[in-house]
Amino acid sequence: MDLCFPLLFGSIELIYFSTVLLKVMEGGWIPLVFATFFLTVMYIWHYGSVLKFQSEVREKISMDFMIELGSKLGTVRVQGTFQKISVDFIIELGSKLGTVAKVGLDMVDGEKKATLEAKWMKLQVAQLEAYARRTDFVAEQAKLLLKYYKSEDK
Repeated sequence: MDLCFPLLFGSIELIYFSTVLLKVMEGGWIPLVFATFFLTVMYIWHYGSVLKFQSEVREKISMDFMIELGSKLGTVRVQGTFQKISVDFIIELGSKLGTVAKVGLDMVDGEKKATLEAKWMKLQVAQLEAYARRTDFVAEQAKLLLKYYKSEDK
């Protein structure tokens, strides 16, 4: 099956090439010149692409080297910024979801409503506890950063 494509198109090309060779004296040399030109251009293009790929692989910088280099450049990562943004996003998302949940609770009556309200209250408490832990963690990181900046060992 793998040989079907080369055999089919190779036989077509051989038939075309043989007819062009029979007509060389009557102007059949023109398609041969064009074919040779385009074949040469495609070969040079392919060869250049291979050289470019080999060069990129050879000159690739390892991630370990980049990490090592980063610490020598004097760049300082600001701790806690992403965490603050994510905490703010979670709080805002929670308030919007809370609005949706409260509207949904108003549509339910009886014992089912009491059960859902109890679950909702547990979720609210868990979310506030997580927020408090995150806030404490960010404050702890800020204290460490202040201590670092105030120290002489920068």
